Amino acid sequence: MIGNEIAGEINVRLKRLELASQYFVPVAKKRGNMVVQEIWVFVLPKDIRDKLKDFDQRFMASQQLTINSQEDIQETWSENMMVDSISGYLAESKWGQFEKELKQWENEYFELRDEILERYEEYVAQFIKGFLAAMVKPEYRRQVGFELKCTIPSKEEYGESFAVVWEKREGKDREKNREK
Repeated sequence: MIGNEIAGEINVRLKRLELASQYFVPVAKKRGNMVVQEIWVFVLPKDIRDKLKDFDQRFMASQQLTINSQEDIQETWSENMMVDSISGYLAESKWGQFEKELKQWENEYFELRDEILERYEEYVAQFIKGFLAAMVKPEYRRQVGFELKCTIPSKEEYGESFAVVWEKREGKDREKNREK
């Protein structure tokens, strides 16, 4: 028991497929060595990626404030901040409000997903057409286009990849894990 309440540990993550590929493209030859440039190609248009990035940033900022606000910290904690994950402690009295707010964020996330899925096939077709025109000789476009399409997740696979995942460990469970 920490203070008058049992503190809980929580980890919150956003999950989804990013639909991006990394390529290394030769750009020059210097002193007999090939110079390559790293490029990323994205299936989704920039405005859609920006919406997702904005959501991610707003979500993580709100969770950091909720989970790690001074009044909720019951002991020293270590923050595990990644692009899509945040961990911290939350007083037991805050769990109900946290779950309610998390449900609202979840609803917004899935609305954004549904908006993307409405035009998913169009985004994929535009990406393949642009990629082939820019990167592939005309005589190879049919074959490369087919192969490229096979590597891109289906609309269903992409939709199913969206998730807001959270884990809660009670204070007692955390204490047991610390002892091991």
